[in-house]
Amino acid sequence: MDRKGLNRIVKKKISALRESATSVVLDNDKESVHELRVAFKKFRASIRLLRSKKNVKKYLRIPEQLKGLYKRAGAIRDRQLYYDLMISYYDQENQGPDFLIELPGEIAARKKNIYRHITAFSFEKLQAETEKHLPKKLGKKTIRKYFSDQKDLCTVMLDEPDSDEKFHTIRKRIKDILFNAELLKNKKAANSIIQKEKELKLIADTVGKYNDTRIAISFLNEYSSNKDEPGLQVIKKEWYEKKDVLKKEIRRQLVQFPWG
Repeated sequence: MDRKGLNRIVKKKISALRESATSVVLDNDKESVHELRVAFKKFRASIRLLRSKKNVKKYLRIPEQLKGLYKRAGAIRDRQLYYDLMISYYDQENQGPDFLIELPGEIAARKKNIYRHITAFSFEKLQAETEKHLPKKLGKKTIRKYFSDQKDLCTVMLDEPDSDEKFHTIRKRIKDILFNAELLKNKKAANSIIQKEKELKLIADTVGKYNDTRIAISFLNEYSSNKDEPGLQVIKKEWYEKKDVLKKEIRRQLVQFPWG
């Protein structure tokens, strides 16, 4: 792929990022925050692919301000999911703990904060700076090596002790592989990944559920002033059991997947 083709990719990814960021400001719905995070991940995946060319690695970077937007969106998304999950345990007659009344206010405050950062961010500058440091081309050898390296990193981690960080890192690698395979779907190296797309998505989804459960448990500990409340203890026990089940399923999926 030549420089012209790489410019088209960058323009498309940044356009999607800008559009999703605008939706966060204008639409005020939960899905817009999720879409902003997905757009960022797809842009980040393409940058990691392009950075596999060593001569641009030093210069082709994601600005810290954009990383900050992603982290703020993540903090909002996590709390939105946690709130919805907790509300599902309580009916209108039993409105639940006080923190469920307070949490929407925190989410609203965090949204106002991210609005300010989005409106202050220049997507035009991001595009100009990214295009300036693109490699002249992305050849078949580089693409093939990128996918091979990503799979190797995952297989190496299989021998490490199971941990939240291990599963999260493997999921990031898988997401990058899938996003870039979609980006390069007419390339031979990408097609070999697309043939295994269903299995890879299943692993990523299972790790996503595991991560959501882990975060929910940490929020339950953080926000609950009365951690010994019987109802909360029942919920926490259920979530720990769910986390253990998901951990076993992730391990099974990772071992059975044909990484070669």
